[in-house]
Amino acid sequence: PKFLPISPPFFPQSPIVMKPQIRRIKGRGLVLDSKQSMRFFQEAQEDGGNQANGKDPPRPSVVFSLQSSPNSSRRASDDLLSTRWAKKARETTCIPVPHSMSSISDLDTVQSWSRETRQFVSITAMHGVKRIWESRGRSKLFWGLTVIGMATLMFWQIGILITTYIGKPTVSQVSLVMSEQGMDFPKITLCNYNPIKQSYLQKINATGDFPPQLVQYLLLANSDAYATLSSNETVLEEDELALQKYQENHPDFTVDQFYQQGGFTCPEVLKHCSFAGRVFDCCSVSRPVLTSHGLCHYLNLREAGEAMRAQKESSESGGLQLILDAQRNEKIPEEGAAAALANPIDTGFRFYVDEPETSTYSTSQGISVSPGDVVYTAVSLVKYNLLDDNSWGNCTSKWPEGYTGNNTHWKYQSKDCITKCKAKFFNENCGCSPFIYNIDREYPSCSALQYYQCLEEKVLVNGSLTNWPACTECKSECNRWIYGTSNSYAHGFSDAAIASLRSQYPEDDEAYIRANYLSVSIFFRDLSFTEYSQVAASNITALLSNMGGTLGLFLGMSVLTVFESIIYATKVLWTFLSCQRRKYTAEKEREVKLQRNETERTIHCIKNLSVKNLEDLARSIRTDDSERDTESFSISRQNSWNTLPDKDSPPPFITISIPNP
Repeated sequence: PKFLPISPPFFPQSPIVMKPQIRRIKGRGLVLDSKQSMRFFQEAQEDGGNQANGKDPPRPSVVFSLQSSPNSSRRASDDLLSTRWAKKARETTCIPVPHSMSSISDLDTVQSWSRETRQFVSITAMHGVKRIWESRGRSKLFWGLTVIGMATLMFWQIGILITTYIGKPTVSQVSLVMSEQGMDFPKITLCNYNPIKQSYLQKINATGDFPPQLVQYLLLANSDAYATLSSNETVLEEDELALQKYQENHPDFTVDQFYQQGGFTCPEVLKHCSFAGRVFDCCSVSRPVLTSHGLCHYLNLREAGEAMRAQKESSESGGLQLILDAQRNEKIPEEGAAAALANPIDTGFRFYVDEPETSTYSTSQGISVSPGDVVYTAVSLVKYNLLDDNSWGNCTSKWPEGYTGNNTHWKYQSKDCITKCKAKFFNENCGCSPFIYNIDREYPSCSALQYYQCLEEKVLVNGSLTNWPACTECKSECNRWIYGTSNSYAHGFSDAAIASLRSQYPEDDEAYIRANYLSVSIFFRDLSFTEYSQVAASNITALLSNMGGTLGLFLGMSVLTVFESIIYATKVLWTFLSCQRRKYTAEKEREVKLQRNETERTIHCIKNLSVKNLEDLARSIRTDDSERDTESFSISRQNSWNTLPDKDSPPPFITISIPNP
């Protein structure tokens, strides 16, 4: 190590002076190895010259001033320290000390390999990195592989969490809801399997220009696609010519008029109605509607007042009871309608239980009942609450753009939307819409021939109905009620029931009642419903919580630790990309190494200045016996070159006590 001697006249304004005040050493003199002293101060002189020439930057120094008492004799010491530097050593000794060395604990941080990594390891709470930094050999390899493995698992798990969150998963919650105020009754739609009365056909054929095959042709226009495609195109062309000829003679005749005037009226089919044992006028609450079955009638009891709006008791007598008349004597001759009707062998009624806002009637959802039968229909209600597009779902409560008609002013129904979508498809491609799809009558209705030709050209591919419109814009409704039914049947009326009906309808005899009358009883099985709610399986709070648990489980990290890691990685990357940053880092590392070397030299010097050497030095100096028994050794530290600014506070002051020998 090198040391710089500084005489008292060259001390800074507030020198850091170590003054061993040797007051009393009984019978002892200072002993100092002259060779060691000369080598000590020669190296210090060389070091001081290098600093004065600007080769080395100035360093702070610890200044030792050895002062004897005024009465002490210096002859012994002068004999031992005969050279100029030996004499000067009696008064002044300098030991260089780094300014940043405020405590011995700073030695751990100055011995790092990389400034940024050292700082990151010292402040981060991440598990394992400190083990990697401080361990050696196999231990470093073990901890390195462990941390890498845990980090891999952590990123894999976080990737799964983020992927799951982006996928917008949902789950269903099922609950049973009890309705204390009763259950709102659904809409009941009643359709006679015989769409046209025979008496009406006789009326329009009074002039004899309405051929029987024209009935089949008109009924075919209201059939589904499969029944239409099974027809013969040549026969359809002949029937179309016959229809046009008839319309020339009867300009006011239309297909809609044919179904409306040819169907059964409410008084003709609805004989008796009661709700919860209370008899009411059926036709006062029923409305006609055109469906694929022709003219039907629906009952919406929610519009009949509070007394009949909801069922209050879960029993057969607490629901709706109907007595219907099939009027089999008005049935169309089978030879004229067999090819047109979907179920030519059925007689009686088909009824539907659905929401009041629904206008589409699917034949797969109806319930059939024949004359002479009694049907008991127990209804169970299921509600679906789905999420819309903004809440991780795919349902909607609004009609798609471009859809018009009366139904668009009602509650959105996916079945009605699909029906209107098909009507729009046929109108855009064929200039008309089939009767069964044109529920709002906003497009011209297709004849059977037009319907057949449109299916052949636009829909049918290789004998299969392939090109049906996808109707992807018709999403499921967000709030949907499903009325499930379970039916039980009984055949025939009792004698008491026959007698009661004959008293109410004296125009019908017992044989007619048994051949045409039927009974329908509709009621809720329970005054409760099952509710299925679609809810999001995750949210941002759950995602952050799961990610935080994953970070803590594998590496003990938190959000702040993540920020620290990002800052560290940014600095390291910046070091590789920026030349200026590399120069700055290199300068910092050089300063750290310089401070480390100076610290090591200072510690080495302080170790050499042991108490024994000080005692030997004290024995070579004559001291006054009247001085105190203990001597104090005071140390303070400051830059000896006056390079610190005025605002810097003086370094710490340390006092070392030399025990009395």
